[in-house]
Amino acid sequence: MSSPRRPPVRQWVRAQCDNLRAHLLARKRVTEEQIREAWPRKGAPVSEWIRLYGTLRAWIYEEATGVTARGAAEEQVLEALRETPERVRLLDGTTVDVHPKGLDALLWCRARGWLCEWLAARLEALRQAAADGTLERLEVPEPVATMEQIEHELAWQLGAIAAVVTHPGPDGGPYMDPQADIPERWVNVNPLDLYRIHAAFQKVNAVRLEALQRVAKPQRVGGAEAPMSWNVFLSSLAMRLNEDPANLARNRSLVGLLATVRLARDAEPDAPEVPR
Repeated sequence: MSSPRRPPVRQWVRAQCDNLRAHLLARKRVTEEQIREAWPRKGAPVSEWIRLYGTLRAWIYEEATGVTARGAAEEQVLEALRETPERVRLLDGTTVDVHPKGLDALLWCRARGWLCEWLAARLEALRQAAADGTLERLEVPEPVATMEQIEHELAWQLGAIAAVVTHPGPDGGPYMDPQADIPERWVNVNPLDLYRIHAAFQKVNAVRLEALQRVAKPQRVGGAEAPMSWNVFLSSLAMRLNEDPANLARNRSLVGLLATVRLARDAEPDAPEVPR
């Protein structure tokens, strides 16, 4: 009696890859983009499908031995509740802590970020016009001095942002004042140091907020997320805690407040609603 005929290697490997892909996507271990990047092109040889099979099996192994997505998210939420800063090593070998910030400081940082983008765009436009010979002297009588002034203001704003986000605690300290003296270390700070500080700032604020979404979803009303402004959120929370909304905006990190309210919401049905 002959043994049952086995399917061709390509067909078998493709079927295995389809099953593993479905498993990984369902468990949210990888993204659709990661799958697309790894997936062989149309008409690819069997060797590429075998390579993909090995990649998918490696991702499955990471799932079995590593921290789950929810577990990692819960760790981030705990860091948010503790308002833990992120340590950054600068090029000179020293370290600074980048802190999760309250709504007051976050809005300040956003406004300064927009201003920096505006200044950088104008500076680049002036430089390009000067290089092309199209700079009108009537519009910019002293182009060199004007560009130097813009560079000085841009450097000050970037230094002020670095000073604010590294100031201990959720507030921005004295550096949110337009007349404040910026610490010497942030005057003409190296762009690579700014990049590292910005990455840490994103981690302790935006990334932890994204992790919170995995652990505690926003409140839903009628099948949709309940829209709410930040001022209404802080006002309702302040009334519940008998606090001044301005104090909450300055003295508690926004992600810490959101984590506290969302995690308490399941245990307390009358807990304040949370913005999206």
